[in-house]
Amino acid sequence: MRRDTLKALYDIHSWTGLFLGLALYVLLFSGSVSLFVAELHPWQLGAQTTAGPPPIESLERAATHAVEAEPGLTAFTVVPSSVYRPWISVESGDDHGDGLRVDYFDPQTGAPVVAREDNAILVLERLHTDLLLPAPWGRYLTGLLAVAMLVSVLSGVFMHRKILREMWSIRLWRSTRLKWADLHKAVAVWGLPFHLMIAFTGAYLGLVGVTLSLNALIAFGGDIEAAATGIAGAAQQAAGEPAAMLSLAELLARAQTALPGLQPERLTYQNYGDLGATMMVLGRLPDTLEYYPGVVLNAVNGELLQTIHWRAETWPKALYAMMTPLHYASYGGLVLKVLYALLGMGASFLVISGLRIWQLRVHPPGADVRLPLIDGVCFGMPLAMALLLLATRLPDSLDLTGYEARLWLFLLTWLATIAYAYWRRHAQPARRLCLGTGVVLVLLPLWTLPAGHLPKADTVYGSAGSPVVVANVVLLLLGAAVLAGAWLTPRRSAAVNG
Repeated sequence: MRRDTLKALYDIHSWTGLFLGLALYVLLFSGSVSLFVAELHPWQLGAQTTAGPPPIESLERAATHAVEAEPGLTAFTVVPSSVYRPWISVESGDDHGDGLRVDYFDPQTGAPVVAREDNAILVLERLHTDLLLPAPWGRYLTGLLAVAMLVSVLSGVFMHRKILREMWSIRLWRSTRLKWADLHKAVAVWGLPFHLMIAFTGAYLGLVGVTLSLNALIAFGGDIEAAATGIAGAAQQAAGEPAAMLSLAELLARAQTALPGLQPERLTYQNYGDLGATMMVLGRLPDTLEYYPGVVLNAVNGELLQTIHWRAETWPKALYAMMTPLHYASYGGLVLKVLYALLGMGASFLVISGLRIWQLRVHPPGADVRLPLIDGVCFGMPLAMALLLLATRLPDSLDLTGYEARLWLFLLTWLATIAYAYWRRHAQPARRLCLGTGVVLVLLPLWTLPAGHLPKADTVYGSAGSPVVVANVVLLLLGAAVLAGAWLTPRRSAAVNG
């Protein structure tokens, strides 16, 4: 094979590896941030939150208001308020497209309220789950990236046979490449169980649509609907005869009798007002690793139709029920989420250090234009995220609270940081981007929301709003840590630092 052909193939291989690594970094870093979507939601709105669940009467009134406001509404979900959700919400329509409708209600009275919604957190969440791509292709891509991570972790373990002995060896006095290599191996070994778990669960969740299709092909003769029914159960059909609904208090009491300890989080009506109406009550069971256990009841007479307790059923269902809480640390409280976030940052560091080692081994210092691309993508993304959060403090009159507006704001800001990294590629752009991120993070708790963005205080709650306070303290400390780390970074050549 000719030398120029070999060089072209090598360049294709290098660029493919580079973009794969950068995509994996985006997935891992955004995953660490998305762990705190619930905690950031009240901060995003600046809303005070209630100390406990709302009265059942308020949920009943909210459901009644929603049905009266939209004649013909038969399928909707009531989401109770909580410490992280300031209002009762009623969701109807298609939750995978633009047809989703959400109405908000006071948690104490059940009366309709005009709520300020801001989609900045949704952008950060979808960056991890779908890489901001259309469904279902974005989810499939994240699944494939998780598979690539799993292969990379396993191949790294088998390739570095002395990795357990070398995990204590960090030669800070040697060359830059050796320092990166030692840190890479140390972080890889210490976080190995987490890396394997997060890669496996991510691949499982990302490719569950594909596995469902394969299941349908093998076990159900290609009938995907039959396969989905085998997992979730058959939907109840409308009887075509009007009927009064059993009170919500009675339905919830029967749900908790059928599944003791159930903490309801989503109450979904189907065929509301019909003799064949059902309610699916989904929630959490304390100290269990299971995604949304619950029950399905006849909404007219309260008869138990189905118990959704997959851990007690077949092992494929039990495995599926474990994947989401295991991946998102939703089973162990805030301390576990912080531990996940730290380990996720370690996994992100593995990608950066791997790219640095590759760059320093293959290319002479200062000669590769791909280094500023790494700086812009890896260190520009946190700055773009911080600026997106800062944009939640802009006046509503700018009309930037919608999802599309927030999405474009984030993408354009991120592209600007990549352009800056290329423009300042000989002046440590990564360090400067980190300084910018630290400054914005410190500003976030100090920049208050514009007046008039919420209903009157007595219409929301009178609590102290502890999640907002905690988020402000964490953002301030995180900003100070990023500033200190960036400031203490030695001012060396951009080819070796960043």
